[in-house]
Amino acid sequence: MKLIRLTQMFLLGFIMIDCGGKTNVNVYETFDFNTLSPNLLSTGEKVYANSCFACHTYGTAGAASLVDFKEWDKVAKKGMESILKSVMKGYRGVNGVMPPKGNCWTCTEEEIRASILYIFHKVKNNQLQAN
Repeated sequence: MKLIRLTQMFLLGFIMIDCGGKTNVNVYETFDFNTLSPNLLSTGEKVYANSCFACHTYGTAGAASLVDFKEWDKVAKKGMESILKSVMKGYRGVNGVMPPKGNCWTCTEEEIRASILYIFHKVKNNQLQAN
C-alpha cells in the first residue's frame, strides 16, 4: 500500500512540475490520457464517485456533464493550474456554482488534481465514442 501511495505521489509530483509556469496550456495538449497511471485514475475515480458525480454526471447546478464536450474544451484551454485553483477555491459563474474542493473537504490537492485528470480522461473517452 505504501508503494502504491509513493508511486502516486511521485507521478502527481511529476505532473505538478511539468505544469509549473504553464498555466494556460490546454489540458488536452499537456497530458497523454492514454498513459496516465492506473493508480492516478483510480484515485481520481474514487474522488469523482464520492464528490463530483452528483453534479458532473447530470449537469446539476450548472456543472458541465461528461458529454458537454464544448464546455470541457473551453475549460481545458484554461490550463491545469488554473482549473485546479478554481476547484480548490470554488467557483461561482454564469452557469452555476461549484463549492470549494467540489465538496470533497477531506481531499488533498493531489486527490483533487487526480479527479480533474480523471474527468478529462472520461470526457475524452466519451468524445471518442461519440464520433
